[in-house]
Amino acid sequence: MYKFFNYQYLFEQNPPADFKFLLPLSVFFALMLLAGIFVPFFLKRKFKQILPYKNLANKIQTEFLIISIVGLLLLFFRNQGIPYLSARVLFLALFGYFIYSVVSFLIYYKKGFLRQISEFEESQRKLKYFRR
Repeated sequence: MYKFFNYQYLFEQNPPADFKFLLPLSVFFALMLLAGIFVPFFLKRKFKQILPYKNLANKIQTEFLIISIVGLLLLFFRNQGIPYLSARVLFLALFGYFIYSVVSFLIYYKKGFLRQISEFEESQRKLKYFRR
């Protein structure tokens, strides 16, 4: 565990390509890529008249596609042994961005999305009285 905080370990220009997390991370990033493609289409189809769900779908799609494509590229660089681009610090930066995305999504869901849904329902409720 102490080597994880070692500067030379994190910034090693050509780490070994046969690390034990290659297959699980490949599956994880591939599933994120598929989720980034299909979940927004599902949300847009199921809730096509509700604008906050379209915004949520766009936010999910953007974050999932960025993380999965960058993750798969980093795994490819690591597997091929490309110097500097396969450094462990890049995986650490991607993990930090993933944590940031999850926290920002939860904050958006708690504060922005639920408020938008309630405002949309209120506007729909008022709109039915004004239609003739």
